[in-house]
Amino acid sequence: LTGDLFLNGQVCRVVGLFLAIVRNLIDPDIVDCLFDETYPHLVPAPPAPAFGMYANDAAYMSWEGKCKAILTPRPAHRYSEGFNAPHILEAATEWEGQYQETIAKAWMKEGLDEDGKLVSGSRWIQTVLEPWATKANEQLKEYR
Repeated sequence: LTGDLFLNGQVCRVVGLFLAIVRNLIDPDIVDCLFDETYPHLVPAPPAPAFGMYANDAAYMSWEGKCKAILTPRPAHRYSEGFNAPHILEAATEWEGQYQETIAKAWMKEGLDEDGKLVSGSRWIQTVLEPWATKANEQLKEYR
């Protein structure tokens, strides 16, 4: 997911909507319904759990040109200043690995069920995604 700016909770809802569509809980036509300004009813997308998401990359290309420095940790040879030194790249990679491990532990906190699925993921599907899909499918029928 890329963009210049996201509203609070917007990424969680985009991911939740995507998961509902790929799990065949709702028809992809729901996207038309969500963005139809003439449809009088609000159909909020279901929020995916936020603890599994983080910003992976940011780009400041115009500012880098103005500052003549690399402003995000990445290998680059365009400017000698900024976040492109090997020790910074190594620290950023290490931090990302630690953060991903923290996210995995959060998902695994409740363990796996007898089918080998994440209990926390299954609970979210049952308590958030499926009830949302039931209501959204009714609204989608009305919309059509």
